[in-house]
Amino acid sequence: MDNVLEHEKSLRDMSLKAIDETKWVPSWGEKRIRGMLENRPDWCISRQRSWGVPIPVFYCKDCGEILMKGYFNEAVQNLVEKEGANGWFIKSAKEILGEDVKCTKCHKTNIEKENNIMDVWLESGTSHAAVLETKEELVWPADLYLEGSDQHRGWFQSSLLVSLGIKGRAPYKTVLTHGFIVDDKGRKMSKSLGNVVDPLKVIEKNGADILRWWVALSDFKNDVGIAESLINQAIDSFSKVRNTLRFLLSNLYDFDPKKDKIDYKNMNEIDKWILLKLEKLKAKCLEAYEGFELHLISHGILNFCAVDLSAYYLDMIKDRLYCDKSNSLERRSSQSALYEMLTVIVKLITPIISFTCEDIYRYIPGEKKKSIQLERIPEINTKYIDKKLEDKWDEIIKLIERVYKKLEEKRNEKVIISTTEAKVIIKTKNDISGIDLPLVFIVSQVEVIKKEDGEEEIDVRLADGEKCPRCWKYSDLKNGICQRCTEVIVQK
Repeated sequence: MDNVLEHEKSLRDMSLKAIDETKWVPSWGEKRIRGMLENRPDWCISRQRSWGVPIPVFYCKDCGEILMKGYFNEAVQNLVEKEGANGWFIKSAKEILGEDVKCTKCHKTNIEKENNIMDVWLESGTSHAAVLETKEELVWPADLYLEGSDQHRGWFQSSLLVSLGIKGRAPYKTVLTHGFIVDDKGRKMSKSLGNVVDPLKVIEKNGADILRWWVALSDFKNDVGIAESLINQAIDSFSKVRNTLRFLLSNLYDFDPKKDKIDYKNMNEIDKWILLKLEKLKAKCLEAYEGFELHLISHGILNFCAVDLSAYYLDMIKDRLYCDKSNSLERRSSQSALYEMLTVIVKLITPIISFTCEDIYRYIPGEKKKSIQLERIPEINTKYIDKKLEDKWDEIIKLIERVYKKLEEKRNEKVIISTTEAKVIIKTKNDISGIDLPLVFIVSQVEVIKKEDGEEEIDVRLADGEKCPRCWKYSDLKNGICQRCTEVIVQK
């Protein structure tokens, strides 16, 4: 008895040590399973039930010898092959072994079989050996065990105990716990309530990527709500990302990365700024993947598409993309940024919306692999990290917001109808030279007046000159169009 208690203590101590050596996602999973193991009341491997997985052992009623080797083991194998595990409960010991089989110790024939079953969690706890050690392409221990929070009492725990008993260490490196699916009111799925959402119907109606996107938007560490309204929200945000990626792709129709891509050092500052923002997004996503925080990835990419791109950058470069000479440095610089963003975002988000990204990947210009699934996740590109540039553009974005506010005021006053009719006059003590301000503000003209001190002043007036019918910017026209458009048309 003392030896049993000593072994029990040893196994408990090994379990607690193994818990310390395992990564738990979320971190509270460690505290939960630790409490269960510290207070575990029994360490029995069998249960007294009439159904389940049998313990295939015979006993000699006379001398108590355990019979589970040689012929006895072969008899069990033959039984299971012919009748399945249920044959153990149907047939008696003599029917399984034969009338004349004797005990290997006392040589008597009074033999009985074990009637208890193996603990169902102990059975599942052997799955790591059955799976990882029987397939050449897999390795033991597992990188990740993933299941619901109820498995701290079940599979996670039984796998740990079995593995410690056999191997002396945990069968996993990381354990991830997720919540459960509930409706939008927090109630569990129930046929009687009629709140069950069939994923196959969601896929049939909206496609698999919508369901995958909804999952990625959710914080799996808690219970996750699903309802038609929540799916519709996922559809809306998915469309924003998809439409942004479509815009990037559509503006690369004449771009060959081999000959048209501009080196970073020669790119325009606005394009360097957006690559800096892309790099910060990439770092955030890579860190989130390591921590299994899919909702940080999906929300991060959604925010990048909706704010950094749609609200700022893409509107700023449309004039350059549509109206500049097709192979001009300015246009190729912006296309190079678009190409970089498209390839990086698609690779980052492929594990989430794989079907959409596969479709996009086929049309991205340049050399590619047979499938985006064969690509590697993008790595950090340190040359895009520029703290000085970041600080500068943080201030420019604030200035843009102030200019936008003033433009909106003038629009409401009917001074201008569109921003391209505007001339912006800025009186400031700050240095904002070296930036294509009309491009940034999406106006026709900008005048900067240097002030020695005092607060910044912003004024908006009608732009000088006439509207060019090609680019819609205001300037002095010759032959009905502006100088820039004249040069582009003549060179064509």
